[in-house]
Amino acid sequence: RVSLFVKVTVKSGQLDAYKRTIEAHIVNCFANDRCMYFDYGVSDSEPDVVYLYETYEDQVALDEHKASAHLAEYLSKAEAFTVSHDVTTLRLAPFGSVNCNYAGECELDGGAWD
Repeated sequence: RVSLFVKVTVKSGQLDAYKRTIEAHIVNCFANDRCMYFDYGVSDSEPDVVYLYETYEDQVALDEHKASAHLAEYLSKAEAFTVSHDVTTLRLAPFGSVNCNYAGECELDGGAWD
């Protein structure tokens, strides 16, 4: 699994417009990528900061996403509403969690069902 943690700084007064843009992008990612998880949240302490959390099946899936037309479209649209996107790539070690691939096949790592 490869995850992205993205801190997006939104221009003042543009949060609602940005939310519409990111929600459309999330739908596109699920429809077009091997994206396993994608969610966002607005910071409680910084109202113009949005955090994105994305998980892709593997590095190839992330590379495909980075090269996609829908990511380029999102970045183009988001430019009107954002100041910056600070991206951190994570390779999480899912100890004790359920891992599911894009096809919905799941396995347990380091744990068992109760």
